[in-house]
Amino acid sequence: MPVTTEPKRVQSTFTKPPITTVSNSNEPVSHYAENITPIGNITWRKRAHVQGRVSSIKSAPSGSSPLVEVEVWDQSGGVTLQFLGRREISGLEVGSQIKAEGMVGENNGQLIILNPSYEIIL
Repeated sequence: MPVTTEPKRVQSTFTKPPITTVSNSNEPVSHYAENITPIGNITWRKRAHVQGRVSSIKSAPSGSSPLVEVEVWDQSGGVTLQFLGRREISGLEVGSQIKAEGMVGENNGQLIILNPSYEIIL
């Protein structure tokens, strides 16, 4: 008579209860603190977390579709952040430090990050 064994049941890694950590710190949580990529190392069609200084801000003319282009530079290079559907970004000025995260694309041969999430560093 063949011996049959019951398969082992293992809990899926997707259903494990989340690990909670308790922090007594009142500091705001930043989602941009990890994996900051030098702007000179970002690649097309990859997500990038970048940080740099705003060197220019351009807004589309009032008769066209809303668009804000923000040029950000660090020691390794520069990238343009494009914000569609906006005419301005409150609190952002030339010289400000900014962290941004998004998908790297291309526009007229230049790398851009389209509608990134961002954090202005005060």
